[in-house]
Amino acid sequence: ADLVKILLDFQLRGHDRFLMRFRELFQSIDSDGDGVLEEQEFKSLVRRVSPARDEEEIDELLLQVDPGHTMRVTFSDSVTVLSPDIVDMMIVVARTVTQTDGSDDGW
Repeated sequence: ADLVKILLDFQLRGHDRFLMRFRELFQSIDSDGDGVLEEQEFKSLVRRVSPARDEEEIDELLLQVDPGHTMRVTFSDSVTVLSPDIVDMMIVVARTVTQTDGSDDGW
């Protein structure tokens, strides 16, 4: 049981560290700080995470994350729909940091 707890804690810390930059970006875009993005804020988030996406792709993502057209997107919803883009963003960030500071830890 202790080994399982240690492994789960390790996995959670890694997940938390991985999402740290995305969480910071999400919070910077969340203008009222309520933890929920409105439609235009979500579109802004997508443009920042994945600049190559066009408006049609962004609208498709919005439909996936908000099929009921509530115009409200949570952090968890954003992570779910943008996971591949977040991974790509983190690879770019890690490469940039490595080139900038000479370390190989990506942070």
